[in-house]
Amino acid sequence: MKCKKLLAILLALCLILSLTSCNQKSEQDKKFDELTKSSAAPGSQMESSASEPVPEDTDISGTLTLKTPDEFYWSRWVKHFNKKYPNVTVELVGTGTDRGTYAQQTIVELMGGEAPADLVDMNYLPYFNCVEAGVFENLLAWIDNDPAVKKDELYTNVLDAVTYKDSAAGLPLAFLVNGMRLNKAMLAAASLEEAPGTASFPEMIEWYNRAKDAGAAAKDSYFVGATYNPYTCFHTELQRYLKEKEETASFDDPAFTELLRTMKTVSWNNLLDFDTEYAGFSNLELSSRLFMNDQVAEILGADQRPLYEGTDTATPAIQLAASDGTIPFGAVVGPVGIPVASENKELAWRFIRFFLSEMELEGQKPYEGDYFGPTPLNRRNALELAKGMFPDDEKAVEAADAWASRVNAISLLTNNEVLLQDINKIFNEYFQNDLTSAEECAKKIQDRAEMFLLE
Repeated sequence: MKCKKLLAILLALCLILSLTSCNQKSEQDKKFDELTKSSAAPGSQMESSASEPVPEDTDISGTLTLKTPDEFYWSRWVKHFNKKYPNVTVELVGTGTDRGTYAQQTIVELMGGEAPADLVDMNYLPYFNCVEAGVFENLLAWIDNDPAVKKDELYTNVLDAVTYKDSAAGLPLAFLVNGMRLNKAMLAAASLEEAPGTASFPEMIEWYNRAKDAGAAAKDSYFVGATYNPYTCFHTELQRYLKEKEETASFDDPAFTELLRTMKTVSWNNLLDFDTEYAGFSNLELSSRLFMNDQVAEILGADQRPLYEGTDTATPAIQLAASDGTIPFGAVVGPVGIPVASENKELAWRFIRFFLSEMELEGQKPYEGDYFGPTPLNRRNALELAKGMFPDDEKAVEAADAWASRVNAISLLTNNEVLLQDINKIFNEYFQNDLTSAEECAKKIQDRAEMFLLE
């Protein structure tokens, strides 16, 4: 017990210092037809996997606190919850706090044995360190012990991604994936007649350079447009070299140094703002002057049909993966966890459970009506949203489901933004400012990653 407490204190100190400075078939694929059929029949959603009906207790009441710096999404999700449970008051605490301060304060409270709130938004917290410290409830056990939650109705690949040492400290209630739409003419010049379902950043750079060497119409064009940057691609590839579950970092691999060098062979637009975290989403046509124009973060939403069908000049969206097959997702709503020190665990679980099993989205579209968010963790509801977007296009529904079913790792931006910003700083010394060599940059990132793994 003393060792565990000492470990927690040491972990807290290290974290404070840090903060201040498959495309493989799974069981989910077998459930696709069953879920789509059951969700098409009124009243049959829960019956497809339930052995017997679970009585609902809608007459619950009380007060919950949820700590988060982000009011935008959570306030809307609380309203959705309150439509079914009007007698539960959910108070958001910590909103408006900058991310670094939020993370630092929350970690200090958790490691001190306190509950910052009944529920804690773990976005911006070092997720796997929190699991290791044991300061959050194991939500897998709560799922297993609650007959109202059917695990096979969830994206179990996402559950696997947040599971560490048989424990999940938090659950992402809604998540994003990343993809790119590419210029068809340049891909043809690179001898690629059809875009693959997934691709890595090094592969895309190779295609780009092959197209230029072949004299494509866009020979002197930029890899991306003025409002886009390489960070999403670069961050995805980082996940090949940092494996938190295995506690290993391999940025000293010659392949990473080669990637750094190769990135300088690409024509980047001089107007790029390399301090921007996200490029945003656009449905602009790819022109002859761009290789990549659309960064896709959401697979469900308004005007998403071109992502699945392509256009005259653009491919359908290609899901972004690391070169070792890692396909990360970003959590928008959550991961949300229940602190071990909370005295209101049952009610906190009822809040989470609502979004795992009780929420019904038949006939709704993302960001319209009651639901406000991207792909939900509940797969049945994700299929309902996809059918709402593409009522006459089963292939698009299947494609949206395939994207969500392929992700297999929580993104570094969600899991540890502070570490990522430190890596960005080191990277820009090389990439933007030419202050270091590729070898020096790789060594500095390796040193920072090793320090992180010891925290």
